[in-house]
Amino acid sequence: MPANVQNYNYYTHCVDKADFFANKYRSSHRHRKWTQAAFEGILRICVSNAWLMYNNCHKTEQLQQVEFIFKLVFELTGEPDSSSTTNLA
Repeated sequence: MPANVQNYNYYTHCVDKADFFANKYRSSHRHRKWTQAAFEGILRICVSNAWLMYNNCHKTEQLQQVEFIFKLVFELTGEPDSSSTTNLA
């Protein structure tokens, strides 16, 4: 493997992983204003970081990212928690 590729993989591994997790569950609608797109991007990064921190702190109760997102939405909206997440994908 060329040295450039090895350096890229070594130094950007965390960035690529963060981008992957942040963009895994994107909304499909387009934004008219750049501010909305920027806000959604920051929110996606915050949610993916919160998911990683949650799984790091709760070693016995690991959640998939989509399960964490639904749990977060239910907590923020005050709706009852839906324990059945089989029809989410």
